[in-house]
Amino acid sequence: MIRPFRVPTRVVMAPGCIARLPEIVAGYAPRRVLLVTDPGVEEAGWSELVWRALAERQIEAITFDSVEPNPRASTVDNLAAWGREEGATLVLGVGGGSVLDAAKAAAMVMANGGSAADYEGP
Repeated sequence: MIRPFRVPTRVVMAPGCIARLPEIVAGYAPRRVLLVTDPGVEEAGWSELVWRALAERQIEAITFDSVEPNPRASTVDNLAAWGREEGATLVLGVGGGSVLDAAKAAAMVMANGGSAADYEGP
């Protein structure tokens, strides 16, 4: 059975991109942003910079900072469920590959339903 799903993704990677973040995010008119990151990004202070940049434009954010290396489907499912419960309408991943993978997968599950495992190949 073919099951179509949509995963719109935009990756911005450039010096000073946090300063441009409010204008980038505002284009999606989010009610609430789900910021996905990991303990290292949190410890480095990047999450706080993102929060401040969003707050300047009155964009509310919630943070999930527990993405592990090679995130599990259960992590993605928990992240998606929490994002839904909290009313997040935009998922923003700040970090490396595992964070971006988890953010994209959580956005996919939030938008299309089911579990992350439902989208895995054989």
